[in-house]
Amino acid sequence: MGRETVAVVNWHGKTGETKVLLEASDLILRGEVRDRIPRSDIGAIGRTQEGLALSVGGAPLTLAMAGTEADRWMKALTTAPPGLRSKLDIGPETRAYVLGNVDDEALVAALAGATTESPGTAAVLLAVLGRHADLESALTVALAAPSLPLWCVYGKGKQAGLGDAAIRTYLRARGYIDTKSCGVSERLTATRYARRA
Repeated sequence: MGRETVAVVNWHGKTGETKVLLEASDLILRGEVRDRIPRSDIGAIGRTQEGLALSVGGAPLTLAMAGTEADRWMKALTTAPPGLRSKLDIGPETRAYVLGNVDDEALVAALAGATTESPGTAAVLLAVLGRHADLESALTVALAAPSLPLWCVYGKGKQAGLGDAAIRTYLRARGYIDTKSCGVSERLTATRYARRA
């Protein structure tokens, strides 16, 4: 998703210049007005002369911004965010070869009907990482299939056995570059890597 702008926001009696970010699951306000609003709480969305008027749980939220920017935001807010399957670029015709234990409900659902038993028939490699040894195993498979992107799926936060920085450092040192990232679930995130040309 990743849409971002600066607008004059009026929300719960506060008005001020605010950075507004639209993510897959939240509308985030940072600045003079601060809040994190689940997209599922946003009801009616209307275009006004000044920008946008939203209804959030029955409360009005206005975003004053330029006309063309307001049009782009209107479209973004009224378009359903892509699902995890789409974010990971997988499906019945673009199957994933999976390494590691898949026990996350959201990931299980995304992979249903979109996996293969061989890297040779895969469109993407997907490695669930918990330890450094998992990363080493994923790299071995990735090196044997250098044209395939490698999705690394790993835990969020300090409780993660293997974090984003360690994965990025390891793979960049071996000729890979991170090209895309997405949230998987409340506890997992994913980053896509590809061989440098």
